[in-house]
Amino acid sequence: MWKVRVASILVLALVSIIALAPPLVIIAGNLIPAPYAAFINLNIPHIVIILAIVAGSHIFMKQDIRPFIQDKPIHRRSWKVFIEAFIITAVVLLVSDLVATDMSFNRSAIAERIIFILLSLALVPVQCLGEELLTRSLPLHFIMGPSLQEGSRLRKSTAFVICGIIFALLHLANPEFQEEGANVALLLSWYFLFGAAASALAIWDGSFMAPWAVHSANNLHGALVVGYAASPYKTAPLFMRQGSAPVIEAMTTMTIIFIILALTRVVGNTGKDTGGRQAND
Repeated sequence: MWKVRVASILVLALVSIIALAPPLVIIAGNLIPAPYAAFINLNIPHIVIILAIVAGSHIFMKQDIRPFIQDKPIHRRSWKVFIEAFIITAVVLLVSDLVATDMSFNRSAIAERIIFILLSLALVPVQCLGEELLTRSLPLHFIMGPSLQEGSRLRKSTAFVICGIIFALLHLANPEFQEEGANVALLLSWYFLFGAAASALAIWDGSFMAPWAVHSANNLHGALVVGYAASPYKTAPLFMRQGSAPVIEAMTTMTIIFIILALTRVVGNTGKDTGGRQAND
């Protein structure tokens, strides 16, 4: 019954996107001023996803969505994990910007930039949560069951590979894939690796707090700090990179971020084990 219920929520989310997102995008496009309409329309499907999953969780599971975000109840420590992963991601991304040589200052009106900052801070984490739930949480819970950390290594490995594929396919509609001369294989590899690594981190933690934080920090960086012409975010970032999407740099930077996050967990677990042995001596 568990798999049937999770599948039902997933189907409800997909049907809601197909049925509700297009008319809402049209309505928003007619009501919202042009500079901001494209950005808000980009986020509407993700809001629909979250609302559909919330409704589906209550209908099919008789619960809210928190168990789909974290195996254990969400508490203060959960948000500490989120903040830690967010800061690590933001710092590594900013350091990587210091060695970039193809950036130029993006001149935009101050009022427009302020509005985009407020919209991005409000909507990007919501957008990322929608993607985490649709492309990672529901598929992982369908494969793994109620607990992400239970199951064989083969099942876990299969789960995060499948989620990597789903995440990559979801982004085929991004403008960077339509760009002339786009390296589709490289772009798909980037999204697959991000999706697979984030899923592996979620399985490791039994929680999506860290993947959600990494995802949010990365996307906020693209929306507000350094953008590029084919970015799906049509905002007013401080700087613009020349040429196509910097895929190799993004893959390298994100690899460093996930290695740091893995090391913090290894060190933390080692400290707990040592402390436990000392207490028993």
